[in-house]
Amino acid sequence: MSTGTIRIVHGDAGVRRRWRAALRHLAADVLECGAWTGDISANLEILVLGDPGGGTRAALALLRKYWRPERRVVVVVSDGDSSEDYAIQALQLGVRAYLREPLGPESLAGAIKPLLQARPIEQKPNFALVGESESIERVRRQIRMAARVDSTVLITGESGTGKELTARTLHELSERPGRLVTLNCAAIPDSLLESELFGYERGAFTGAYRFEAGKLAEADGGTLFLDEIGELSAAGQAKLLRTIEVKEFQRLGSRKTSAVNVRVVAATNRRLDELVADGRFREDLYYRLNVVQIHMAPLRERIDDLPLLASHCIRELNCRFNQTVETIDAPVQESFSKYHWPGNVRELRNLLEAACVGMPGPTIRFEHLPDHYQRRMTALKEAPASMSERRRLLNALNATQWNKSKAAEQLHWSRVTLYRKLAKYRIADLQEDD
Repeated sequence: MSTGTIRIVHGDAGVRRRWRAALRHLAADVLECGAWTGDISANLEILVLGDPGGGTRAALALLRKYWRPERRVVVVVSDGDSSEDYAIQALQLGVRAYLREPLGPESLAGAIKPLLQARPIEQKPNFALVGESESIERVRRQIRMAARVDSTVLITGESGTGKELTARTLHELSERPGRLVTLNCAAIPDSLLESELFGYERGAFTGAYRFEAGKLAEADGGTLFLDEIGELSAAGQAKLLRTIEVKEFQRLGSRKTSAVNVRVVAATNRRLDELVADGRFREDLYYRLNVVQIHMAPLRERIDDLPLLASHCIRELNCRFNQTVETIDAPVQESFSKYHWPGNVRELRNLLEAACVGMPGPTIRFEHLPDHYQRRMTALKEAPASMSERRRLLNALNATQWNKSKAAEQLHWSRVTLYRKLAKYRIADLQEDD
């Protein structure tokens, strides 16, 4: 009786026959083909992806192009051009086994047999960091290095750049057996933040009717991801510093200290060094968190990644909405390349989702985009093409009586970007001179 289906993909017919013979004794239907165009049959359990012609790089490119967030097991067998970076990329794409040639029959069968037996297949979520720009390659290298150790990590970048995705990828690639526990410090009132993080005993405060272990205890053996760390209260900062230093904490209402083995990964869209200078963030905690820093570049600074990101989002939306969106119209792609993307990748994903809702055909056209985006792009087209960025910034500031929040909104920039441009063009100095 068959326990599943295995498809072998390799450009060399001799290799396919050798692999098929190695898997013949397994209770599974073994199929083979020289190329793969992304089709996945309903009963396909395992895809053994070898060299489709072009080496391991080409195999991973196929996964990026055709991968679906479905419960399928993928095994990649790399050839002589294998590298550690390819292995990391494969894992990020959801690959369950990464094998290297030369490969004996026992090695291939030994890797696949437990995957067949582990049914239903529980595949880890797809935490791929999409892109080929230098900034994303740098992030991948930093994640790879940081995953080998337990040092604290500080992830910086604007909202929507993928800081939580980076934290999840880092945790998945690490050797820590525990889970990833997330706490958004900006989403919880100051009065509740410490109790959420450290937990509390019954009767510790009004309304504490039961014992609560806290996020730190939940993350024991794993990773604690503190998003928007700049919002943590002064008392919470002091307690977190002690936890990082001595690996123990104290719940609210308790005199007992509890040991904890947790890796802390923090993220912020603010300049913590400026908060330190203003006395709003502890300097010693800042240095404790900033052992390894990973900066996520805004989308406008890696605009070459936009086609890959858009394709990745469309594939996910196709699965979610059971649609067959195939392409983005050329005028839409051109407008994407000229847009500033203040909401970064999150804005791109939301924009494509809005376009896909109720789409009548396979191509996303300008009229499918939300009205607010169409208005912004129309205004951008009508702006003088020769107007310099510095002049546009000054015009926006003058039009808003130097209200920086309104000027940033008018320019479709984040406040962080606006302040960076002010420094770049020395406009702050100009205002003081006036």
